[in-house]
Amino acid sequence: MAEGKFITLEGLDGSGLTTQAGLLYDWVRGKIPFQVTKEPTPGAVGSLIRRALQGEVALDEETIALLFAADRLDHLTQEIEPWLKQGINVLCDRYRLSSYAYQSVDLPGEWVRTINSRARRPDLTIVLQVSPAVCVERMSRSRPGVERYETEARLSKVWANYEKIIPTLQADGEKIHILDGERGIEEVQSDLRQLVGPLLGLV
Repeated sequence: MAEGKFITLEGLDGSGLTTQAGLLYDWVRGKIPFQVTKEPTPGAVGSLIRRALQGEVALDEETIALLFAADRLDHLTQEIEPWLKQGINVLCDRYRLSSYAYQSVDLPGEWVRTINSRARRPDLTIVLQVSPAVCVERMSRSRPGVERYETEARLSKVWANYEKIIPTLQADGEKIHILDGERGIEEVQSDLRQLVGPLLGLV
């Protein structure tokens, strides 16, 4: 049995990742084996991360970065890799590129990459590019409060990291595509399907 394909969807908070992942799932569902998952996970480590992001638990940046890496490896071991081995294709809403971009604002990028070095390389990564100002405006309409990394100033630094890191990963052979996420939901979804379809044999 051929392994499934591993696709990751990346971008800033408020860029529409969950919406687009859900629409892509609706499109693929019933055609081929397909699972959508996300990070941080609902598991024990992921739940602790969410509490820290919401300000319910006080943790320093190093600890949060290590928790993200631990949650990711557990996610891979318990869900993603077993699915892939069963021939199930997987779309993950956020993955290691998020750690590279978010945690490297305060921590050395090389260290962040090192603690995530055991994380499997995706077959395809798609990044939704949405300006920090638009992301903050979107979140203000849909969320009751602001989490740890959701200010415009912080998101601007995070996006600068995305722009710096992506070419390095592409030069190392990773398949990463950037899409304009400020367009209509349907337009963005159409482009996502054009990128994902050939990889999954849906052409």
